[in-house]
Amino acid sequence: MPRAPFNILVLPYRLDADGVHRFAVFHRSTVEMWQFIAGGGEDDEAPLVAAMREANEEARIVVGDRAWRRLDAVASIPRTAFPGAHWPETVYVVPEYSFAV
Repeated sequence: MPRAPFNILVLPYRLDADGVHRFAVFHRSTVEMWQFIAGGGEDDEAPLVAAMREANEEARIVVGDRAWRRLDAVASIPRTAFPGAHWPETVYVVPEYSFAV
């Protein structure tokens, strides 16, 4: 599937009985780093659909769309970070949309 010109970031969390938020951060052994779930959209996916797919693929998180919260934070990633992407020359930055679930 063609890569869509946007990224998503998923922050899985739970609220404990004592009111403390606990976040899941994943170890990426290929580059020895810790990160939230991340990925890119495919074809004409909407960002929420891409976030739901990536969360399922990477962490087997499957919940209804009402459990998802789109965060206000949006980052801009330079196109040069995606050397293999086949996007129009007019794409200079790729937005990264953030979600909590």
